[in-house]
Amino acid sequence: MLQSQHRDSRFVGQRLDSNETHASRMPLLRDDRGRALLEFKPKWLAQSPDAPADAIVCRTCAVRRMRSPSSASGFCPLDLISLRRSDVDRAVQALSAERSWRLSVDSQSALAKLLYQNPLLMHLKKLQQEARDQALAMTLRDCSAYVDLEKGCIILGDLDRKHSDKRSQWAATEHELREGAFYYGQPCPMLLGS
Repeated sequence: MLQSQHRDSRFVGQRLDSNETHASRMPLLRDDRGRALLEFKPKWLAQSPDAPADAIVCRTCAVRRMRSPSSASGFCPLDLISLRRSDVDRAVQALSAERSWRLSVDSQSALAKLLYQNPLLMHLKKLQQEARDQALAMTLRDCSAYVDLEKGCIILGDLDRKHSDKRSQWAATEHELREGAFYYGQPCPMLLGS
């Protein structure tokens, strides 16, 4: 059992479900000097299969516009998996601003280099596209990426399986995105191929 003095105060006293049959063990998400790793959610690395065929806004950006029309710009996950380094650079700048990362120019460049055509992110995109079970697909779209710039690695976490009882909520969100025309407007460059 973990010692309380080594746990974040938010988790002291919490216990694992003894009926759970599976778990994964992750390393402490801090580097050797106690600095927290960079964390972000890659989100939808491919367009929603329920988006209109002529959509020019990705699902993540459409949801952002629906929830906060005044913040129409920001991190677009499609930039993470772009084959153009300039798109990945744009993603790093947007993530740095959204997450309040205080990265030097060199660190931003190192992060963009690590993310550019990253095999783990490319594989995550493939898994998101191939998942036939909606709860699994949503789990893969809501995971977190933890980046250790010094070691040059990315770890995926927060892979708790989403409950299928949320299907009606997911369907309602997709309906609202389509009916509210949130898949249109200022386009995501990756969807236009520009």
